[in-house]
Amino acid sequence: MRLYIPHKYRRFPDWDGRLPQVPAGITIVRCDEDLGPATKVLPAARDLKGRDVDILFCDDDKIYDANWHQRFKAEAARKPGHCIIEDGETFPDIADAGRPADRLPRSRWKPKDFKYRMKRIASLFLYKPNRGTPGYVDRISGFAGVLVHPDWFDELFYDIPDIMWTVDDPWISGHLERRGIPIWMIGRNSRRAEGKASGVSALLNHVEDGQDRVDADLLVIDYFRQHYGIWQKTEMIDEKATLRTASMREMMRRRKAELGLIDP
Repeated sequence: MRLYIPHKYRRFPDWDGRLPQVPAGITIVRCDEDLGPATKVLPAARDLKGRDVDILFCDDDKIYDANWHQRFKAEAARKPGHCIIEDGETFPDIADAGRPADRLPRSRWKPKDFKYRMKRIASLFLYKPNRGTPGYVDRISGFAGVLVHPDWFDELFYDIPDIMWTVDDPWISGHLERRGIPIWMIGRNSRRAEGKASGVSALLNHVEDGQDRVDADLLVIDYFRQHYGIWQKTEMIDEKATLRTASMREMMRRRKAELGLIDP
């Protein structure tokens, strides 16, 4: 396992450079440039380019179960040439009818129905039944893990504009789609425990030049729509969309306003 740490941090210019102690089996690798949260994969992809290996990257503040890696490798064997994830998002301003056949079916999130709630009660609320279904998504959620191949990463991945460097999920997802790499969600999303540092200086709460997480997410998505012609909106919204994050809720609100379905 590799933990990439830059020599300087953008968010922490006063960092004294002391490295953390890590358990056996983890190697700290230094990199010259802080690429924001994408530092967890972009330097590794460059280091491993040309080698017949996969990269499974994740956040450093989550605790993953013992079968986590095996699930990704098994799914990759069934879906060669795909980016494999356990959690992700489908953009609600793109209806299924406007998507190419090779990006269907979409992964969906089942509602918390009676059956779901009975299972929760029967387990004394210790167990959360899986609600995800297998299928394609638009955006990865890196905290749950992402399996990629280093040869997919060309130089455009590394040229990250201001503000956009703060959100790696839409940035990496956009470039994967640009390269024609589908993102496949397994549909068996396991629970992850929070590490001790999960609430310390969380990027989720970071504001860069007045732009918060939602602003940055949608800025990146609009960037790819304008520059590469991907993720184009449809005249119909996705009525099946489950708006699980603030970014997706704001995307849906903006599109409904554009279509005159709600007041701006």
